[in-house]
Amino acid sequence: MTRTKLALFAALALMAPLASAGMIDITMTGAGLTYSDPDGVGAGTGTLTDSGAPTDPLALVSITEDGNPVTLLQPPTQMSFDLSVLNIPSILIPAATGSTSVTAPAGGTFELFLSNSSALSLTLDEVEVTYTRISTSLFDIRVFFAGTVGSINSQALPVGVELGEPVTLSFNIQQGSTVALGDYLQSYSGSGTGIISAERVPEPSTLLIAGLGLLAVAGVRARSKK
Repeated sequence: MTRTKLALFAALALMAPLASAGMIDITMTGAGLTYSDPDGVGAGTGTLTDSGAPTDPLALVSITEDGNPVTLLQPPTQMSFDLSVLNIPSILIPAATGSTSVTAPAGGTFELFLSNSSALSLTLDEVEVTYTRISTSLFDIRVFFAGTVGSINSQALPVGVELGEPVTLSFNIQQGSTVALGDYLQSYSGSGTGIISAERVPEPSTLLIAGLGLLAVAGVRARSKK
């Protein structure tokens, strides 16, 4: 093999890692969440789930890589998700234009369904929920949910997308209804947007190019020593 060809493979070796390090964002539009704390007196028995039965339908699901569109799913494609977070500490009603954050250390589970099949199943290690009052009104509360993913249980995402770990899951929810019990929130429901973020796992062809390129680098170095 000529030195020119070896140099070409070496260049491919440098380019392959750059091409494989894309950040995938899966945006779920129309996600509904429901919080419920039957005790509502600081006992820490709250739950946060999707608002559907058994799953919550989504309006749109878009996938981007480094901000560039990969695919957009919309009706008539069936799209929904399932979320379950248990043992959330009871949530004090935020002060006017203030916020309250609680952490559910036990985490929970999340699953995304596309075309009535499981596309992504996650186990959540820890979940932080932040409630913010946008105004002095009790009935103007937004929820920001951030989950740390412990593991990817399974995935079958469209167009060959495969997520690597770590994965982050977040929801930004605008209030639909709120019920207070004394100083605590007893229930909350709303809808908004969910985002799953992770680096893309490189495709086998990319790994092959990288491997050949690294061999070429070794070949160039060996010829240079002669």
